[in-house]
Amino acid sequence: MVWPILRRRCVLRFRGSGRLVPWLGPTLRGLVARLFRDNVCRQPVADRFGKWRYCKGCEYMNDCSYGMTLEPDAGASEVFFQGQGDIARPVVFAPSFPCPRVCQTGTELPLEILFLGRRAAQQVEMLWAMLEKAGQRSILGPDGIAFDVLGTEDREETIALPTTLADEEGEIGRVEIALQSPLTLHTERPEPGCPVRQTRWGSRPRFLLLRPTFADLFRASARVLGALYALEFNRRLDADFETLKHCANEVALESASYEYFEQRRASSRSGERLARGIVGRGWYGPVPKALFAWVQWGGVVHVGTDRVAGAGRWQLRPASD
Repeated sequence: MVWPILRRRCVLRFRGSGRLVPWLGPTLRGLVARLFRDNVCRQPVADRFGKWRYCKGCEYMNDCSYGMTLEPDAGASEVFFQGQGDIARPVVFAPSFPCPRVCQTGTELPLEILFLGRRAAQQVEMLWAMLEKAGQRSILGPDGIAFDVLGTEDREETIALPTTLADEEGEIGRVEIALQSPLTLHTERPEPGCPVRQTRWGSRPRFLLLRPTFADLFRASARVLGALYALEFNRRLDADFETLKHCANEVALESASYEYFEQRRASSRSGERLARGIVGRGWYGPVPKALFAWVQWGGVVHVGTDRVAGAGRWQLRPASD
């Protein structure tokens, strides 16, 4: 199963000095998204913050550049598994994490924006124009700092996934997962020693996962990759998920140094006032090579809550010791 992605990298150079927050992804993504939507939305201005606040059900969705990149609507499509529609956004803003707490004029921050699939890649230049326009507004960080966008570099890749264990035989004795941004996954039961990290998912209570197993990381990767595949090809990704999940459950968590992370935020969609997650790294093994590929790509495309703002990125590699 293969499909293309485009990784566009640049540097944000700040035009002033002041305070920043460690994770700029939510603010940056929100700023660009608002400008993009205002530039292309065909609904009456009076309805954009009411009836069409979140675009779902809009008759223009299929040929709207904003709709196909930042706010796709899974609707009633049967190609999505339950719950996948809300995570199938094919554009991810991933600023370097952590950001310095204070910046000076000329401080630079690396940024990568991922365009997952052909339809998303068709909107690169439009979205890039919105990013450059956003830089002229003094809004990043508590002190509202403007920025310039410099040094654009494109890297094209192809996602390739084994659909069965037999597609990629063998195993790796021990692997390391190093989180490169906060990871927010949830479980229905609180972990020992941390019963208060609670959020609500629909009508059910959910608790922040503080010590993810390899199976947790595989399931999160499979959900996102499956949703992105369905969005790109309008059909389900045909893989032997039951066997892959069973094997993922057999991979041991050998040790971990994950730590809790939180940051103030203001989400108009969820009403959340804190961004919560974990940072750090974990060691797992042994890992079948077929599973390694899925979890490795999961770290590239980002998984979990707020993945579109750069959360849930990791590097997976064979452990050196």
